[in-house]
Amino acid sequence: MWIDEESRQSPVAGKRVFSLQSSVFSLQQESRQSPVASLQSEGRPVGAISYKSSTRQDTRTGAVAFLRIANCELRIADRGASMTWSPATLERAQQILALYPQRRSAVMPLLYIAMREDGRLTDEGMRQVAQLTGLTSVQVESVASFYSMYKRHVGAHVVSVCTSISCHLLGGRELLATMSDETGVPPGETAVDGSITVESVECIGACGGAPAVQVNYELVEGVTPEKGRELCRWLRAERPTLVRADELQRRFGGIRSFPAGADDPVGAVGPFPAFGPIGTAGGGS
Repeated sequence: MWIDEESRQSPVAGKRVFSLQSSVFSLQQESRQSPVASLQSEGRPVGAISYKSSTRQDTRTGAVAFLRIANCELRIADRGASMTWSPATLERAQQILALYPQRRSAVMPLLYIAMREDGRLTDEGMRQVAQLTGLTSVQVESVASFYSMYKRHVGAHVVSVCTSISCHLLGGRELLATMSDETGVPPGETAVDGSITVESVECIGACGGAPAVQVNYELVEGVTPEKGRELCRWLRAERPTLVRADELQRRFGGIRSFPAGADDPVGAVGPFPAFGPIGTAGGGS
């Protein structure tokens, strides 16, 4: 978990101020020899605690500071760290920021850009978003942890099986069990080789084509258990770098909510939604 140090140069000797989620608290060491500190939250004393500061080396970011309180270790965000995104990614991020009157409003699309850059959501990616938006790393993580599509531990392909009411009545649970059995991955888990994540999700807006599945958020409707197994085998064997809803439907789908329209050449290039305007989609001309 990230924690932000609000002031490294406190006017009070020995006092360090931190923020965690929406709370601000401070630690003031009682003496140089004592690891015990008085704890204040929102300016009010709340007691004394034991804590320990430490620094470790990270292979990607160098020295990283930690604060251990009781049995909980919190990573202190380094606001002065340099940007590590590629020039193309930074240019795309600046284009998105220019669309919003307030930079902090761009946090959600920038989190998708962070996932495309690293293949998943990382601490470093959230720190980059924090620097670009003027938020703290803790505030960015509080947004990312609220929504299920911002995934930190995820395979190259996310197989999301709908188990909401329509899909449930038409075999969604059985389909989930079949795909979990085929991949050897329990629902909510990721394969050891990082290839596939299997999850159960609530309604994905395809009740007329139940049971429905998404692969990297690309929709396929009317999936039978047999076709579900074929889909999993295809993902494992082919490891497609571009996943398109139209191709999934032709290969593995059945009944649809609506008649098919024109073929869409755009699709997903990773375990995140394919949004062309923010650069997280692939394919097309």
